[in-house]
Amino acid sequence: MKHAVIDGEPITERVVTLTGEAIARPGNVWARLGTPVRHLLNDAGFCPSADQMVIMGGPLMGFTLPWLDVPVVKITNCLLAPSANELGEPQEEQSCIRCSACADACPADLLPQQLYWFSKGQQHDKATTHNIADCIECGACAWVCPSNIPLVQYFRQEKAEIAAIHQEEKRAAEAKARFEARQARLEREKAARLERHKSAAVQPAAKDKDAIAAALARVKEKQAQATQPIVIKAGERPDNSAIIAAREARKAQARAKQAELQQTNDAATVADPRKTAVEAAIARAKARKLEQQQANAKPEEQVDPRKAAVEAAIARAKARKLEQQQANAEPEEKVDPRKAAVEAAIARAKARKLETAKGQCGTRRTGRSAQSRRRSRYCPCQSTQAGTATG
Repeated sequence: MKHAVIDGEPITERVVTLTGEAIARPGNVWARLGTPVRHLLNDAGFCPSADQMVIMGGPLMGFTLPWLDVPVVKITNCLLAPSANELGEPQEEQSCIRCSACADACPADLLPQQLYWFSKGQQHDKATTHNIADCIECGACAWVCPSNIPLVQYFRQEKAEIAAIHQEEKRAAEAKARFEARQARLEREKAARLERHKSAAVQPAAKDKDAIAAALARVKEKQAQATQPIVIKAGERPDNSAIIAAREARKAQARAKQAELQQTNDAATVADPRKTAVEAAIARAKARKLEQQQANAKPEEQVDPRKAAVEAAIARAKARKLEQQQANAEPEEKVDPRKAAVEAAIARAKARKLETAKGQCGTRRTGRSAQSRRRSRYCPCQSTQAGTATG
């Protein structure tokens, strides 16, 4: 104490008593903290027996060391190395006879007998209620016990278990507090998020405000214009330039859309050369047929010449368009030109044959009699038309 309190020196060593019949040179030594017990005993002439026991502490409060490599600590005041004759034969533990000798010897006025039963039955709450923490572990109760019950060992174990339980309860309480704090934080964040959503739903964005304001301004302007009377001065014409410009814009947009659609259709539909040639030949045949009908038609069956001329012009335009498509189209696969020429020649021959038959049929037609109607069933032009349709 002098070195620590008066001199102010740190406690790095302490006095340790080495005694017992197994030690050749017993005495007190200055031992540094952390020195192995085996080193001190060997320095004092330790002579161990077969079942040698080394006790750290006094004869009452000391405890047996499990091995001799334990270091010297601040509570190491004595090392006992008794022989077998000094300790005597170990006696077997017996049942408690409730003699209350332990209670009479306890310097803390506790009830070691009750504490023993509570410790043995794992009744930690009752042991705590009977103030087991006040036990100083002096060993007087175990020394006077006639049943050789190591009461101090039971009390030490019970204290350790109670301390472990308290530590676990403390950790559980801390974990619960953290969990509750987390739940409270999540609830606050959820409430704040809902509040933000509500405020965002109630208050529109800035750009929405601008759009709404512009729409309201336009509506007000239209209403103001509608309420004002239209005044036209004498000699002036109404200004319809805005309406005319809007109409022209719509027409231009429609024409552009139609041209784009036509261009898309022309690009998407690339005709087969053979099919195009056949269609062109059929169109030419139809045009010639219309011209022949117009030339050979009788007065009672005459058609409007303007309409016939328009139809013939349309047929010729279609024929030219098909020929142009055939000339400008790039075929995906090569076609035999001889075969295409043969098909075109066949189509032209059929068209000429149809025109000739139509002319002959017109010259033979005389009236609306029953005989002429019966003969018209076998008209070559009708049979030719039927063959062309089936072909």
